[in-house]
Amino acid sequence: MDFSQFFMSFLNMFNLLKNTKKYAELFATLIEKGLTYFDVMIAGLIFAAFCYLVIYVFEAIGLYTIAKRENHAHKWFAFVPFLNSVLLGELGGDAYLFSAKIKRGGLWLAISSFVGMLGTAFFSACRYLVLANSQYENDKIIVPDAYAWAYNAVQFETYFFMIVDIVYSIFLAVVLVAFFRKYYPRNYMIMVFTSFFFPIVKGIMVFVVRKNKATDYQAYLRAQREAYMRRYQQQYDRNPYDPYNRPDNTPYRQNGSQNPTNPIDPFEEFPDQKTGNDQSPPDQGDNPFFN
Repeated sequence: MDFSQFFMSFLNMFNLLKNTKKYAELFATLIEKGLTYFDVMIAGLIFAAFCYLVIYVFEAIGLYTIAKRENHAHKWFAFVPFLNSVLLGELGGDAYLFSAKIKRGGLWLAISSFVGMLGTAFFSACRYLVLANSQYENDKIIVPDAYAWAYNAVQFETYFFMIVDIVYSIFLAVVLVAFFRKYYPRNYMIMVFTSFFFPIVKGIMVFVVRKNKATDYQAYLRAQREAYMRRYQQQYDRNPYDPYNRPDNTPYRQNGSQNPTNPIDPFEEFPDQKTGNDQSPPDQGDNPFFN
């Protein structure tokens, strides 16, 4: 979770709480004591930034530990905003969106995050200019002509962040899947789900898997299947590939032995007919044509 998303989440929560009855009374009390709306918002922002910093440090330590073990050339990326997203993608390796391979998913994740931060700064400045220089008359806002551009820009804020969030979420999902498949293949979907829908704990999830060695996910699946087959065969004393437990020389056996121990000869009732060693005439019996 980058700081721009954290900041926007804080603003949305702040505005939501401000409009509820319980917290509206709290805001009113603070304002009566000499604080302004912006003072309260800045205080809350400082607290939110502190929480973000703690989570950021956890993620940085996790990424640095993994990068150091993998001998990555740019371990210091882990401590630099936006570059840590690049490192996350590089450590995860190949990322896929359905069947399409995403090249440099971490880089695109960092770019979308950076664009979101620029948008956050721009629209926050526009909102401040509008609120600080406008007047209210009869529940209507009157914006000076000099700041009309800022007011108009704020109207497109929702659409801008909608597009940025979609792009960011796509690259975040594919990068997280690649990363946790490699470093926590056993239950990678739990880690992806938690990190994606609760971004504030993503850093903690990365920190948790920092000591895990890189794993080839396909090799992991093959090893799991082979272990399951061995357990099945030991438990039921049968071939897991043949649910009917047919013997090797059964012609209907699925995946039967290529060289059975005692194969059935379909011509065994005609001895030596294949080699021509038997020179005796066939049994004439009661055939009238031989009488």
